[in-house]
Amino acid sequence: MSYDFHPDEVGLPDHLFGLPCAGSSAFVELLGVPWEATVSYGTGTGSCPTLLASLSSQLDYGLCGVERPWELPLRYRVLAGGWQAKSDALRTRVSPYQRRFGQVENHKDKQLCAEVDAMSASLHAAVSAEVQAVLTQNKLPILLGGEHSIALGGIRAASTHTPALGVLQID
Repeated sequence: MSYDFHPDEVGLPDHLFGLPCAGSSAFVELLGVPWEATVSYGTGTGSCPTLLASLSSQLDYGLCGVERPWELPLRYRVLAGGWQAKSDALRTRVSPYQRRFGQVENHKDKQLCAEVDAMSASLHAAVSAEVQAVLTQNKLPILLGGEHSIALGGIRAASTHTPALGVLQID
């Protein structure tokens, strides 16, 4: 595949690494998961998937052993469904609870825990469905996010597709 892309210039705005998107022909599917509702130390990871594309257009494109790495067939998109807003709203309510080291003090705390569990399960199901769709097309899914828990949906989908599964999680 060939792009009208010039690696010695600034990359395309709002594209991951400033690279043109390979679209449906991509082999690598990068899925941004903007979620940090229950992150325990330092917020900001939830905005990573959205910001990554807008802040990564000025990179040097060199990959040892790969000619024209800017033509690698990859696609980047952020998980649909308003997860950033859902995460942010839940995070504001979870933070005071976490500062108490998770001590359940009243009925509202129990309700909040149940809500976090339900929202997390919905997120994992959405991620799982996306990863399953990528795997069904014999493509490589990569999740970029937010907090550690975003991996669970992808791991579940991948484990049904590939029984001998290895996971690389970079923190």
